[in-house]
Amino acid sequence: MGKIKLLFVLPTLNIGGAEKVTVNIINSLDVKIFDIHLIVIDNRYKNLETLINQNVNIKYLNIIKTRKAFLKLAKEILLLKPDIVFSSLNRTNILVLLINIIYRSFKVIIREPSMPSVQVRNGYMSSKMKFIIKLLYPFAERVIAQTEYMKRDIEMAYKIDAKKVIVASNPIDKVYIQKSICTEKNPFEEYRARINCVYVGRLSDEKNPLFLIEAFNKVIKEDKKFHLYIIGDGYLKEDVLITIKALRIEKNITMLGFKDNPYPYIKYADMVLLCSKWEGMPNVVIESMFLNTPVVSTLSTLALSDLVVHGQTGYLVKKYNIDDFSKAVLDFDQLECKFTDFEMFDFNKFFTSIKNL
Repeated sequence: MGKIKLLFVLPTLNIGGAEKVTVNIINSLDVKIFDIHLIVIDNRYKNLETLINQNVNIKYLNIIKTRKAFLKLAKEILLLKPDIVFSSLNRTNILVLLINIIYRSFKVIIREPSMPSVQVRNGYMSSKMKFIIKLLYPFAERVIAQTEYMKRDIEMAYKIDAKKVIVASNPIDKVYIQKSICTEKNPFEEYRARINCVYVGRLSDEKNPLFLIEAFNKVIKEDKKFHLYIIGDGYLKEDVLITIKALRIEKNITMLGFKDNPYPYIKYADMVLLCSKWEGMPNVVIESMFLNTPVVSTLSTLALSDLVVHGQTGYLVKKYNIDDFSKAVLDFDQLECKFTDFEMFDFNKFFTSIKNL
């Protein structure tokens, strides 16, 4: 029996949650069982390319707009003749499903990166987009949700048969993370007298970095030992810098920009902070739990309750409440810090079972 031919489709290899999850899924697969291919629509950003298993065949379509990639993507898929096609973002999900409806030559697995109700509520999904998704998603062989909360939300929003929606938590590359920590020294070695907090993520509206700065300002007023390290870039960077300067807290906040290897910062931090307005399943929280680092986060999605045990491995606070968030940060030393290992979803068994359906 030959290998199962798997094709993954991504709009870009830029740093992003869905892109990183897809790369982690690819790297978790057994190349003795699977012939793995990856098609990337836009070739301008290749940040994640070096992380991908060398046995994976990568093809760039060199198209900037995903919606204009239909014909070229269809041609590549028909030439490749995959058994299964996997996609993890709304735009590529729609393209792959349309191609399959026309040609019916492969099975489609799609992963939904966010809760539909949250996307609609925050204006990130138009009624037109929701209608198209509702029309097409039932044609997928399986739809992957990251938690039970997301599964129910997807079923209700898109009217999909519950049997088609499965729960699979985001995988992390444990071996890669451990190696990344071993190659670097503790970045806080010289600052042990501080209480070191870390934020990892884009500086964009949905990540709510200005809220974080305002809340941290309250923390500093109570205890000047706290120091915040911000890892990441984005279009709100200038606004963040202006706010830090206006509040005169430059001595307590360090802007580190994008880091290829944020894991030593996560590992050795006293806590990781997250203040998103909405999320799917934030990878940085999964990685923090794996590295036994407490998390203080806004309750941007109920799915976080599946990861963070409130009062034990972190605190989950109401969105937009600066007082509650700053108090949770100040109370970090009251956490029990009892971490438990979590089982990873077995994508090898999953894809093999799909081929055999």
